[in-house]
Amino acid sequence: MERKISHKVGVKLFSEAQLENVLPTYQNLFHKIDTCRAVAQEELSRGKKRHYQYNFMYDNVFSIMGKRGTGKTSVVFTLQNMIREKYGKEYNDVVLPLIIPEVIPDNCTVLGWILAIVKEEVKILENRVKKLERNREQEAYQEYEKCRYLDGRGNEEGLSSRLEVLSQLFYAGSYNPSNEISYYRAAGNSALQTVDYYRFAQEIAGFWDAWVQEICYLHKLEGGEQKGCPLIYFIFDDVDLAPEKIDEILSVIIKYLSHPNL
Repeated sequence: MERKISHKVGVKLFSEAQLENVLPTYQNLFHKIDTCRAVAQEELSRGKKRHYQYNFMYDNVFSIMGKRGTGKTSVVFTLQNMIREKYGKEYNDVVLPLIIPEVIPDNCTVLGWILAIVKEEVKILENRVKKLERNREQEAYQEYEKCRYLDGRGNEEGLSSRLEVLSQLFYAGSYNPSNEISYYRAAGNSALQTVDYYRFAQEIAGFWDAWVQEICYLHKLEGGEQKGCPLIYFIFDDVDLAPEKIDEILSVIIKYLSHPNL
């Protein structure tokens, strides 16, 4: 008698034995993460603001390859959970929700989707900081004033406001000069669009730095000992199911997600 399967076997969290069976070299990933953290800590300890193009030196990208149905998504979910447990409390590492290109709407860019995810995570961070600051001691507050991210004019900028500027600069890129009725207006706006693109590349690099500083500050508010600088994880899954987005994904990773802490 043929036995029918009444349910689909979906994504699940593996035990370590199951994970090792599917991906025997998974421990190599954690060794690589430790190496990335050591390099990022060295950069942070220097205390000097580097030129944003220096971020291109940091290729902290790892890939898990395999045929369909071999359990890659379960591996990713398991590693995501392990990273949170292993590094979450000790370093306040941030593991963002999975980015699945297939579910990104056609009228939305990959980078726009990423900025939306980041905005949600930043809001959680700022709420945690505000809650702890209500009971902070004067000494902690003074330390906060010293480490708070400042712009070129010495004004305090929160992460949300910086992210709002980023979004404005990014969406300026969707402007189409061909819609203008005047050639001169189109030419002028095209020039402004180019300036916005250039500013975006600079601002997003500064935003990653500011986010890392804010995470470090949260760790201090919580009374934890900062043993190493935090890392932020962007995880893409099932990229092959959206082949039309692969070029865009690789471009975004190289141009905007190259950073010692990412």
